[in-house]
Amino acid sequence: ARWMREIGFEDVVEQNFYWPTSQWAKGDYFKKVALYFQEDMLNGLEGISMKVLTRFMGWTAEEVKALLVGVKRDFKDRSIHAYLSMSV
Repeated sequence: ARWMREIGFEDVVEQNFYWPTSQWAKGDYFKKVALYFQEDMLNGLEGISMKVLTRFMGWTAEEVKALLVGVKRDFKDRSIHAYLSMSV
């Protein structure tokens, strides 16, 4: 919001939300948000992870794939109450 005001926008409204990483949260709205977010993350996780971990951390593709088995499992685990804070 600050950046928008600095370049001249007026009446800027900032709203904060949270996105659950799995369907642990109560309510249809949060379950649906979690479903879409989780699907997007699981689809892009390998590509993002390969880029970062192989290029900047020196991991092999096999090491990354081995790590992602557990990461994907954790993303689907409803007993892990993780979420992301989002500002719009």
